[in-house]
Amino acid sequence: MGLQKKHRRAVILALLGCWAVINAWHRPHSSVPLDLTGSVFVFGLPALPYVVAALLIPRLRSAVFQLAMALLVVGIDLAVRLQVRYVPGSSTDAIAVLMAPLWVLVLVIPLVWFLDWIGRLRKLDPVKENAAVEETERTSGGHGT
Repeated sequence: MGLQKKHRRAVILALLGCWAVINAWHRPHSSVPLDLTGSVFVFGLPALPYVVAALLIPRLRSAVFQLAMALLVVGIDLAVRLQVRYVPGSSTDAIAVLMAPLWVLVLVIPLVWFLDWIGRLRKLDPVKENAAVEETERTSGGHGT
């Protein structure tokens, strides 16, 4: 079973809080006002995986996958930003800050969703369910209840 409702809310709030902290920390000149065109790509695109994960976390059945999705989204974003800020390898490393959210949306979130779906299918195995029904009928004398 997944996380309880109050724990899911806490994970979602922590996820969105991490996005706010990471973006506030990564913004180089906080006194410079942002133009609307640049804001969409600098803040809107990196926020997209966080928003999608926050919307999908309640739909995942497994608590492991709920936490994994949140930690992967935050971890990948933080790792890319730390690498670009403190250990840049070339002048094009900053592109990774814009490309990492796309990779998270295209690969990581669908992979976690797929693994959770596979876990659901394994729990709904008809062979195991039929064996459980037969066992119940056999122990109750065949009356079905």
